[in-house]
Amino acid sequence: KRVHQILRCVCFNCSRLLIDPRGPKANKIYQKYKHKPMERLRQILHECQNKKKCKGGGGGGDDHDFNGKSKMASMGCGSTMPKYTRRNIEIHAEFPPDVDLQG
Repeated sequence: KRVHQILRCVCFNCSRLLIDPRGPKANKIYQKYKHKPMERLRQILHECQNKKKCKGGGGGGDDHDFNGKSKMASMGCGSTMPKYTRRNIEIHAEFPPDVDLQG
């Protein structure tokens, strides 16, 4: 059950968290549930449940900010997230039909 929950919080392709770990929502969750890991996971899962794509990605253009630091740490790959289903001990990932898994 925990593996299923964690899979729903990270990108299938690049393994990044689907919400910005340095963003205000994540910081609020980390501070409020600092000593309650299960509740923290539930709250992060709640924030990630409606994410259909990995944050960022795509945009062509410079991948460095004005200080020359890489922005890739906060960007995602832009890939579409699968729908995870659990059947007994198996977890299946189902992608929408228009997703190209090559690449």
